[in-house]
Amino acid sequence: MTILWLLEGQGTVALEILEDIRQPVDYLFVPVSGGRLASGIITVFRKLRPETKILGVEPEGTPSMKTAIHNGRVTTLKKIDSFIDGVAVKHVGEITFEICKDYLYDVITVPEGLVCSKMLKLYNNDAIVAELAGALSLSALPLYEKEIKGKNVICILSGSNNDISYHASRRSRKEPCSMKG
Repeated sequence: MTILWLLEGQGTVALEILEDIRQPVDYLFVPVSGGRLASGIITVFRKLRPETKILGVEPEGTPSMKTAIHNGRVTTLKKIDSFIDGVAVKHVGEITFEICKDYLYDVITVPEGLVCSKMLKLYNNDAIVAELAGALSLSALPLYEKEIKGKNVICILSGSNNDISYHASRRSRKEPCSMKG
């Protein structure tokens, strides 16, 4: 019963979006961890705006939902990259998997370095403090550039559990974080 209450709570994010935006939403990008936020959003949009394509976004080093959907069952990853710790889970939840496998339009993986650079650009250019997991959805936009051109797109930007200097100092990634805006 607790998981259902959590999903209802997460679904309020979708209700707030629909309250603020009266026009159709073509695409909605949401960070995926254990799948609760995505499932809550899916549950609301499925009822009120079923035409919206909801895309889950995960770091390349922690593709928990993508792996589960590919395998057709919840799968425990043997190794995860905890750099984007807000979404670093070894496996997704059973209930959230069932919802996401049926209703996510796609699950996209994004390189960690790209996410870190996006987070720093948000901070440096827009004075937005987002944690890495929060910047994840925005980082996926270039991967869907052709499909979303001219469309109404929403990205869930969340979290402020952050220490900018910690991320900027991690330069050993394939695509290191860059302080350049």
